[in-house]
Amino acid sequence: LSQVAMAPLLMPRDGKTLADSIGKELTAELDGELKRINPQLNSAPFQPLKTWAVTMTLPILKYQLAGSKAVDQILTEKATKAGKETLALETIQSQFGVLDGFEENEDIILLKETLRQIKDDRAAGEDSIDNLLAAYTSGDEALVAAEIDKSLKRVAESEHKELGQRFMKKLFDDRNLSMSVSIDEQLKLAPAKVRFFAVGAGHYVGKDNIRDHLTKKGYRITRIED
Repeated sequence: LSQVAMAPLLMPRDGKTLADSIGKELTAELDGELKRINPQLNSAPFQPLKTWAVTMTLPILKYQLAGSKAVDQILTEKATKAGKETLALETIQSQFGVLDGFEENEDIILLKETLRQIKDDRAAGEDSIDNLLAAYTSGDEALVAAEIDKSLKRVAESEHKELGQRFMKKLFDDRNLSMSVSIDEQLKLAPAKVRFFAVGAGHYVGKDNIRDHLTKKGYRITRIED
């Protein structure tokens, strides 16, 4: 789906700007964090977006500004160039629907929590996204699981524990189930075809991950070492 087609899904229907939704104080806090990423940056370019879109962008913004691409984007580009058929396990509408399913006051809380965690990381001399990427590139499942567990622990210790748990459930558990159903359907649709499925590493670890769901459906899962 092109960026032009995605844009309406990221914009509020009521015409509010980001500052209208989150208020002056939180806007100023956001501006401060954005300037730490790039001294020329502020919240102005984000004003047309929904609060959750800004929240999800903030932790990975420095990578986007550096020109980094997500693994699924790289794989899709390579497959397309090679003339291979490409499909999606999720529609962009269903994926965004996970994040779009909270009340505005909850979206604001999630933005505040994200800003707080970024500040906590900085105070500790860490970067959660850097740590997660390092764990991912190592190929060590235990390291990936440990980094995700850190996020879950933060959620559990937060004053907004219930909201955090709902968010993590929608982000991981619910999507693990729906993507495993999609994989099962694709495999049954063309059993003679070899399929290559790519999902985020976080969907392979933890309780009720994609592999667990597929194993329950009768599939045998084997890890291939490079």
